[in-house]
Amino acid sequence: MPKNISYTSPASLICWLVFLVSCTSELSFEFNDADKKHVISCIYKADDKLNVYAHYSEGFATKDASVAKGLKMQLSQAESDLIEAELYKDSLYTFGYTFIEDIADINITDTVSGKQFSGSLQRMPYVYLSSAVCYRNNTIYDYDYGSWFTKYEIELQDEPDTDNYYEIVLLDAKGYQVETIVNSPVFSKNSHDFNVPILFSDENFRNNSLKLPIYANGECKIACLRNVSKSYYDYYKSLTAHIDSQNVLIDDDTPLDLFFSPYPVELYSNVDGALGVFMSYSESLISFTISR
Repeated sequence: MPKNISYTSPASLICWLVFLVSCTSELSFEFNDADKKHVISCIYKADDKLNVYAHYSEGFATKDASVAKGLKMQLSQAESDLIEAELYKDSLYTFGYTFIEDIADINITDTVSGKQFSGSLQRMPYVYLSSAVCYRNNTIYDYDYGSWFTKYEIELQDEPDTDNYYEIVLLDAKGYQVETIVNSPVFSKNSHDFNVPILFSDENFRNNSLKLPIYANGECKIACLRNVSKSYYDYYKSLTAHIDSQNVLIDDDTPLDLFFSPYPVELYSNVDGALGVFMSYSESLISFTISR
């Protein structure tokens, strides 16, 4: 029995192409906030240094950022000046030992345009880990990463009667961060199960103690606990959400809707008059003990 054969005639193909061309028109786009803007960030480590980053954004069509020059900065607390400085040539300025008793105000002025930017920094109180234990004989093999992970466990007592935000970093003998896997009910939905460092709130263990198992891809010597400001937490959560949204793995088995799932996430910003974030943290360290 002969098979049915279908074909498209040249005339039909030409008509289809003409139809497509006739439906095509130019569209113009306008992007909001595409102009150059100040990007200013301050990171304060309690009883230690203050880092200030000053850039210009370069609009929509570039990944580069140029140095913001000609700025004057004033850090004040209770009407007393802690720091007065000119930010005129570099993108990073580090100020040595800086003591903020509670909250300090930052005011930065662009000496060329006269624009002013402001915000505040909070001194974060110290929080300490109750214990840090390495279970050297307790290991798992993770096929996603193709490597062995050793079990560690830290214990933390939550600071009472306040909303707290914490960050944990595991360090090797040379002080480098070690890759970790965490799967714990203290994390809310869509929290990281593989992250360096580990950032979380006390939402699910408020006013209680927490024993957190962590699996690390490497030998850890020190556990670092940071008590971070809400601005620190909000900024890095938004940054992680943005990175995750841009890294969707596409292959032959990917559902069609995932092809269109990457989306931009607006980064958290708390600087009046500019982009950027003012944030702070305190840090305490504890050495791991070996469980026999």
